[in-house]
Amino acid sequence: IYGTSGYVRFGYSPLWLSYAQGEPHRRPGLRSWPRYHLFPWFQVMERLKGYQWSLTKISAVNGWSTMFPSYPTTTTGATIAVVDTGVQSTHPDLSGRVLAGANCLTGFCTAGGSEDDNSHGTHVSGIAAARTNDGIGIAGLALTSPVLPVKVLNSSGSGSYSSITAGI
Repeated sequence: IYGTSGYVRFGYSPLWLSYAQGEPHRRPGLRSWPRYHLFPWFQVMERLKGYQWSLTKISAVNGWSTMFPSYPTTTTGATIAVVDTGVQSTHPDLSGRVLAGANCLTGFCTAGGSEDDNSHGTHVSGIAAARTNDGIGIAGLALTSPVLPVKVLNSSGSGSYSSITAGI
């Protein structure tokens, strides 16, 4: 967004958002580019968002604002298979997003038994698809995607080629 006297800096505070959302024809000298949309729900309110430098680095907020006119409340996005140590389905940032998974530790996959006993798979799943704007933990990048846990690594983070191959 830019005005007659120069560029207006993007910010995510409610004041900036209310200004950015104003109708351009009602604010003299203010024009907007249609490909940029800012909405109040993009104020990422996660407790640990300060550690998520990558969201800024890849312009995630701008991408979300282009994709969604309001905060999405369903998990209708593409399913993300996490082939790792499993996923803790009861984790507060992932609750309701974890599908019934598979356990492939023996080199053959069986339904269920994909709970995480190492925490690495849960960590990876959170980065990918944690619930966003709930004030808990972090913001997941794929706002509407469910997670399919595929356990191929044991509690020490080790696995065989056959378990990994079967999981993939």
